[in-house]
Amino acid sequence: MGQGYGANVNQKLFRGYATTAAVREGHLEILEVLIKGGASQQACEEALLEASYLGRARPAEMLMGSDLIRPQAAVHALVSACCRGFVHVVDTLIKCGVDADATDRALLQSCRPSLYTNVHCNALVAAVVSRQISVVRLLLQAGVRTDIKVSLGGWSWDVSTGEEFRVGAGLAEAYSVTWCAVEYFEASGAILRLLLQHLSPNIPHFGRTLIHHAILCNNERAVDVLLNCGADVEVPIKTTTSKTDCPIHLASRLGFLRFCND
Repeated sequence: MGQGYGANVNQKLFRGYATTAAVREGHLEILEVLIKGGASQQACEEALLEASYLGRARPAEMLMGSDLIRPQAAVHALVSACCRGFVHVVDTLIKCGVDADATDRALLQSCRPSLYTNVHCNALVAAVVSRQISVVRLLLQAGVRTDIKVSLGGWSWDVSTGEEFRVGAGLAEAYSVTWCAVEYFEASGAILRLLLQHLSPNIPHFGRTLIHHAILCNNERAVDVLLNCGADVEVPIKTTTSKTDCPIHLASRLGFLRFCND
């Protein structure tokens, strides 16, 4: 091949290294030759990221087997694949030893609620925000931690009075991944149901539970899922001085007609 004629396997052009091009075009034999021919760590890591962007599981496996991929680069590829819903890439990376609980700084995007921000998160949070049902299921089957908190919420409230404030996505206090699944709700409710198999819907967060949050977000379908999964409809909002609204009172105050009618 070109290496025998003095070609530099690590020369970088405007679209990346030769390894990147091999992954992009699906040329596995060429990728193998490049790896054996002295592809650098940077060239291999960039190619792995390309594989995570395009859903190429076999190239990802080959690159992970090169022993040139640093742990954080592998985590970055995993989170990227989770955002895009590439289940086979996620499965391959986990089987290759990538820490599925590790965090990475990633760009998370959502249309409703509006979100476009770089945050430190793990693979599970990335999959939840991106509404990737199959990836969430795979990660939970792989045993990822669910006792995590992330700052992605758009609502905050005064723990003294219970008064709510719309602060904008990502500006509220860190909350559990189940709360994230309510606010960034996947239309079928499958992601929230999967998470509720591992976490109770009645765990409080600053005096409120998930049912309060679903009502605050005006999310009827999330309320239905929570009710079917055993959410307590009698639990009141707790402030530092007293106990205030039960879910039905909160729904009445906010004009959440569906809950009031039920």
